[in-house]
Amino acid sequence: MGAPLTPSGQDRHAAGYDGITRSGQLRAEHMEPALSLHHQEEPPLVMLVDDDPAVGAMFGIGLDALGFRVEVVSSPSAVFLAIEKEMPDLVVLDFQLGGIITGVDVLENLRLDSRSTHVPVFMLSNHLGDLDGQVDRAFAAGALAWLVKSQTSPAELGLRISQALASMVGDLGQATDPGSSE
Repeated sequence: MGAPLTPSGQDRHAAGYDGITRSGQLRAEHMEPALSLHHQEEPPLVMLVDDDPAVGAMFGIGLDALGFRVEVVSSPSAVFLAIEKEMPDLVVLDFQLGGIITGVDVLENLRLDSRSTHVPVFMLSNHLGDLDGQVDRAFAAGALAWLVKSQTSPAELGLRISQALASMVGDLGQATDPGSSE
């Protein structure tokens, strides 16, 4: 399996590129998101769920600038309405969604629907879920990551999303290693 984010399609390690500057900042201008798992001719669709419109817009604009298609929704019910229109390639859920339903509740319900059982999900929240068992609950429901929102830039989120999608494509046998002779 090749690296998910590569400069000009080359293997990033062979090219000596790690996407991170010496200061530790991600170099978003060199990122190329993987193709959609559902629509191979289109960039991946990321559904971002956050009850704070400003935060949703910030991450949405950042991911869009990185080449993702982004749908920002602000409520649990909007998640399921949006899925009726188009299945996202990856869902990013905040934990606290402004009501009694949490992001982990949404994740658990996504897993009950046969259409969304295998959609990768990241939790992106400032909620300290390790103190009340919510992180364990999220991982038990199939979350790939629990990222601290205040410590995650849109570029870093884009990098993590691309890595997860590239891993899924590789697992499906649809990706070839750029260094292979096949």
